[in-house]
Amino acid sequence: MPSSYRRLALLGLLALALLSCVSDPHELRPLQSLPSTATLGKPADPDHFTFYVFGDNRPAKQSDPPTPAIQQIADALTAGKPDLALSCGDLIAGKEPGNRPKIQAEYQAVLDVFRPAGVPVFNAPVNHEMDDDSDVPNAVMTSYYQEIIGLPYGSFDYGNSHFVSLNTEEVAALLVVKSPRAPTDDGSADLDPGYVSPEQREWLDEDLALHRKSTHVFLFMHHSIHPFKAKNALDKASADALTAILAKYPNVTVVFSAHEHLYYNVRAHDDLCDPMAGTATGPRYLVTGGAGAPLQSNDHGFFHYFVVTVSGRDVSVAMVKL
Repeated sequence: MPSSYRRLALLGLLALALLSCVSDPHELRPLQSLPSTATLGKPADPDHFTFYVFGDNRPAKQSDPPTPAIQQIADALTAGKPDLALSCGDLIAGKEPGNRPKIQAEYQAVLDVFRPAGVPVFNAPVNHEMDDDSDVPNAVMTSYYQEIIGLPYGSFDYGNSHFVSLNTEEVAALLVVKSPRAPTDDGSADLDPGYVSPEQREWLDEDLALHRKSTHVFLFMHHSIHPFKAKNALDKASADALTAILAKYPNVTVVFSAHEHLYYNVRAHDDLCDPMAGTATGPRYLVTGGAGAPLQSNDHGFFHYFVVTVSGRDVSVAMVKL
């Protein structure tokens, strides 16, 4: 074969290899555990493992240290030694794009809480990690997160399951129209409704398609598609698009979210203790916003976390009140 043909053949193989890499979003966005927490290993039995889920551990004020509730959860991680843990966001008080040292110190403080547990912890960032002090998604805050923590969204495999973290507080393009801002219950602020870009939604669809054979898919995010109070829902266009994507993949087992500082089981509106209560088709949607942030003043507002047990095709979710 002439050398020119050999060069063309090699270039063709290289192009195919590059296309193969680009077409695999999992390879492009492998989510890593939080810095200073343990590195994810392999389960002794891929069909049997346990993980914890919590959300909204940030303190009430920017000057406050990590909360007693998140310290209790970290102690539970140390004692229980689950295979991994998922945070549904608001790790820090944040919202100071003009003060990187302060933001880094806040991240370090909460990472120091998790470090002794020796458990891999993964996070889905949102408004306190990503917004400015006017509760507007901010590119500088996003860059801090990427520099200090890592990817704002991504996925990973563990055992028979696939885990996906979404960033529901992306900076929207200038002409994007989002849902109205939501006033907090105490009227102290109007919060951004969140936003998931078409690019992230396309990545999610491709990522889930690549993992159709996973026994379970667990999503964790901050803004809820189905919140306790409708005003706190994720931007409607984003939520509708995500719902349509998830409907295509029957192995999506549970969607965890937070944002509301309470516990809520979408399948059993009045349930206060059993995340497995209620029956319905499709994913189970659970809100877990009780890891330390100031609680909402209703029966659902209490500090807690979830213990999730995977046993082959079966999944159980138990709630632990603090």
